Amino acid sequence: MPIACSLEAPAARAQLDEWGGLLAGTVTAVDRPTLTSLRMTLVTDDASSLGELLALARREAVCCPFFRFRLEITAETTTFTAEVPAEAASVLDGFARLMTRTSGD
Repeated sequence: MPIACSLEAPAARAQLDEWGGLLAGTVTAVDRPTLTSLRMTLVTDDASSLGELLALARREAVCCPFFRFRLEITAETTTFTAEVPAEAASVLDGFARLMTRTSGD
């Protein structure tokens, strides 16, 4: 699978901005458990944001099919994880910087 985005530059930038805007009020913590995964703890009382997050993750997976996303909901927490293959770790680095800026870490 190629490590590339199928969006043109303006559309890719708009989608990154959308990630930032959505996650700014949703992410409470970010950690990088492995080189190829980024885990975000989310506010758990905003169901509409979860729907928006899932829709955006689906769109991202279409234009960047090397990304994998996972949502985990427990009684205590809700986490959203982005994963990439090892050869795309640098792409995840950029995504991590975006998430870190939104969470205030």
